[in-house]
Amino acid sequence: MAKNQEAPGVDIAPKDEDLEILEMRACLELLGIHRESEGDRYQVLLDPEGVVLQPQSPAGIKGAEVLYEALLERLRAYERGNFYVTDLLSGVRYIFALLRRSGFLSSDPVRVEVLLQNVQAFAASGGPDREARQKHASVALSAAVLLFNAIGNAPAAPRWNLLRIETLAEILRCATAADKADRVIAFMLNHGTDMIERYYSSRSSEYRAVLENNDAENGIREDGDFTTARCGYYRALFYALKAAEEHVRFRTDIIVDTDFETLLIQTGCRALEVAETSKLVQDSDREVAVEIVCRALAAPSFTKFAELLRLETIQADTHMRYACEALTLLDESLYESLLAGHGNESEVTEAVHKHRQMIETKLRVLRVSRACARGEYAAEKPERSSEEPACDSKSHRGARILPYAALAKHVGMTESDMNLDEEVEKWIILAIQFGVLRAKIDQAKKMIRIDYAFDPDSSTSRESWQLVAGRLERLRLQIAQIADTTESILLAP
Repeated sequence: MAKNQEAPGVDIAPKDEDLEILEMRACLELLGIHRESEGDRYQVLLDPEGVVLQPQSPAGIKGAEVLYEALLERLRAYERGNFYVTDLLSGVRYIFALLRRSGFLSSDPVRVEVLLQNVQAFAASGGPDREARQKHASVALSAAVLLFNAIGNAPAAPRWNLLRIETLAEILRCATAADKADRVIAFMLNHGTDMIERYYSSRSSEYRAVLENNDAENGIREDGDFTTARCGYYRALFYALKAAEEHVRFRTDIIVDTDFETLLIQTGCRALEVAETSKLVQDSDREVAVEIVCRALAAPSFTKFAELLRLETIQADTHMRYACEALTLLDESLYESLLAGHGNESEVTEAVHKHRQMIETKLRVLRVSRACARGEYAAEKPERSSEEPACDSKSHRGARILPYAALAKHVGMTESDMNLDEEVEKWIILAIQFGVLRAKIDQAKKMIRIDYAFDPDSSTSRESWQLVAGRLERLRLQIAQIADTTESILLAP
């Protein structure tokens, strides 16, 4: 056997640089750069003095240019609907890493902007089916995040940040139509929203002045670039999360410290809030409002309906407003009016009838919670250790004692009822399970020790005062109508 010939069957592990060249070769194949057809382009990338081993050398920069042009060609091919190569994802991270190592991206911001625009268009192009859109969303996210890092110190920060917001929103729209987009959803929930707010708040005072003056200089549109892009992102996040419900509902690595229903409701609230404060409300926003109100009525975990009442879109719809007011002010008459609304049905009234049992349970649980927050507590309190917080009536925190009898009417009982204790305990336990009460039950003394109680229409809430003012105004109008009718009857001949 020749000295330099390896024994058959012996596997020689490649060196690190050899492995990198092998990985690079696979990426080039994905990009359509082949040794036979484009020998010069291929060789300059794998040259020992080139982009793989010495990325910042002259040969490395030249190789980076080849990578850039090849990647741009492929992104544009996908954008035109040419899906003849379906596996771009496995190489895109490595390619962008090489481009960044070469310093190519940070040294030529114009090309970076072109590439990012093409990534955005790539996400928007979708694919022939839902599986292809899933791959599109994943590839676009990988490319976008790597580009964001590469242009972190770009001189024209507002323009770059606007492009970043628009790109993230487009990736979310792509993910909405995909079969499965767990990775995209997880990234947006854990990082994307914080990134959007940082990009939005990074606008300089000069840039904001340009927006306010409707100055179209430097590509600034009169409708407000940042505001429109930010609204688009939050709407896209809501719809993407809703579309991914089947795949992420029970994913505790994605849905952290909450549940899916609460997260979706809060995301929808945020989307509507941003649209309303930006004066960019669309007709489709009513669909978002209906969705979150109906889900809020059905979800055991959601009880903060005052948050929904802050939204103008919900206030403008009678059924949505009544449903939220009923569970904020705990008003049975509003709830009954929704149940009796024959001939005036809507998605909300259908949800009220469908989830009647849950709504009535919530009403009683919230009455118990409010009673615990506002109740007249026993004068005799247990000794408090130095580690326990003192009572703070304003925030309803601090341990307090409340007898069962004080909760009787709030659970539909009287003090003389035989099974009062069992019924009160049942609703206390439900309130604890719903997360609106933290308390310890003392069955022997027939009382509870309250650490926290949620008041759905706390007087410390400005929104609650506005709700009360609205109700008083409606009562005033009703009384005035009754007075006018009575007067007309009395004055009739």
